[in-house]
Order: sequence, then structure tokens, then C-alpha cells
Amino acid sequence: MSGWRLVFVRDPERWGPEPERGVLGIQDLKAAVERVGLRPGDPVFVRPDFRVDPDLLDFVLSQSFRRLARSTRRNYATDIRLLLEWLWSRGLAWWQATEEDLDAYREFRCSSPLNPSRIGGDKWDREAAAFTLLYKWAKADPLPIDAGRREHRAANARQRNVQWLMPRTWRLWQDLGLRGLQVDGSRLHGWDGRTELRNTAFVQLQLSSGLRRQEGSGLLTFELPDQKLGRGCAWPMSAPRSAAARPPHTPARRTGTWPARNRRPPVAAAAAGAARSGRTPPRSGPPAPTETSASAPLQYYGYGRPVYGSAGREPPERRQASIGRSTA
Repeated sequence: MSGWRLVFVRDPERWGPEPERGVLGIQDLKAAVERVGLRPGDPVFVRPDFRVDPDLLDFVLSQSFRRLARSTRRNYATDIRLLLEWLWSRGLAWWQATEEDLDAYREFRCSSPLNPSRIGGDKWDREAAAFTLLYKWAKADPLPIDAGRREHRAANARQRNVQWLMPRTWRLWQDLGLRGLQVDGSRLHGWDGRTELRNTAFVQLQLSSGLRRQEGSGLLTFELPDQKLGRGCAWPMSAPRSAAARPPHTPARRTGTWPARNRRPPVAAAAAGAARSGRTPPRSGPPAPTETSASAPLQYYGYGRPVYGSAGREPPERRQASIGRSTA
């Protein structure tokens, strides 16, 4: 038999046609997943006997796990699967593990010469947090691991790994890596600059605004700042990954690098061209947003109904955004 498997629920637009005989004996798998209560991005743990583990499914549906951000849920689930695999190879179920078993797993992950992919202290601290969440939910007594205890955390974990660049070095990095220029300023032979302006503008925007990568990549076209405040720009709306809105601020020159004609996502442009030529069917679902106003608020079509507002929406939700008139 194979080991533990981890499957993630797909986003609504990624569900393809199902075979007539169903999947694993289940007709209309998408409806079955919705009846269970799973949401897009939720993990499903499959045991070595190819059955969904009911206890871990309850853990995934629990409030302690569900309140985590989507990316955190994915990372925690990946860490837990590795622990399940290691315990299973030793004939143990996860709820049978003791503190000695978790200590042995920590040694294997962090310092054993038998492990060619050893991890650092900061990675172990994340795994310890995932295991602690699982065993606290299961009400294990005593806890085999507790990330709140100093002896269960790594002593060599680095809270920050910041490497500073001098302004001249930063400009040189942009020229070499983003603009295709050589050290002497000449154009690199064979450089494809089709996305040069887009990439440069994105990096400058991230650097100046302090947005996370997921936040910056989830920005919609009309959310690019255009309201000037002194020597900078204010955002018309905030796109934080956390629940608390934190409107960012960026210098005005960062938003003028990328011409408006290049702001249309290349993927969307390619899909529209393919639909016009008949190679692919037209895009289904809500139209792509282009602008917003008080009379046409932003709608997020998620889980079968429109949801208004944008603060705290994660990138997968923001990709389902469209413009519509409020009927509330």
C-alpha cells in the first residue's frame, strides 16, 4: 500500500467534467463535497487504505482549523501529512503518538544524517504549531508536543532573515533581472522584454507599499492607486490578507511606470483572443471588473451568492470578482 495522501478541494472554476461512473463510486462529487461542508482550498487526508480519515476530516471542519488563512491551512496540512507518514511507517496512528515519538520525529526532521532533506529551526517551529493545533483539538492529555513550551521550539529559529541592499545595488538588480540590461547599461542579447514594464512596476509597487506578495498579486485593475496625497498615492480600497484593513500608501511614480494599455492581464487577453478565433469557448461566469463606483459596488461571487466588500478577501476570492449594481 502507498502512504498517506493529501488532496485539496478545488476552486469552483477548476472543477472539470466528471466521468459517468462517478469518482470513487460517488456520483456528483462536487455536490457531495459541498454537503460535507468542505470549502475550496480545504485539505482532505486520505489514509494508506485509500479511505478518507473521518477524524482528520472533523479536524479540518473544526473552527480551530477553519479560522486560519487559506495559505496557513495548506501549509499546516502538508506538515501534518509528513508526520502521519512517519508515524504510519512505524506502525503508529497519530492519536497514539507520545512525546517521545514527537521528539524522535523532530530529531529526524532537523538533525538526523538519515534525512537528506533536513529542515531549519524556523520551519520546525511552524510544524510544531501545526501539530500542537491538531493535538489540542483532539484533547490529547498529555500533549505530545506544545509549541508554547520552550523545549519544544527550536533554539536556532530566526525570526527574520532580512538582507539589506544599498540603493545602487538595488537599481543594478532591477536592471539585470527585470529590465534585461547588462552592467554597462547595454541591452542583453536575446532579451524578451514583453513583460518588462509589468514586472518592474509590480516589484516597485511591492517594495514601496509594503504589501505582501499575495496581496499585491490579488489587486484588481481599478484598485491601482490614482488619488494623489502630497508626493504619494492613496489606495481607493485596501486588499489585506488579514482581517484588519491596513490601507497602504505608495509613491506616485511607482504607479506611472506601467502604461494603462499593459494593465490588462496577459492571460485574460489570450483567453479572449482564443474565444474570438473559436479555439476555446467564451469565458463563463462573472465579467472581468474594469471599474467601480458608488452605484456599481464590487461583488464577490463565492459559494453560490454575491458577497459585497473587499477588505480581507483572499486572492482566490478576488479572482472571482465582478461589477454589479447592488440590490440590497
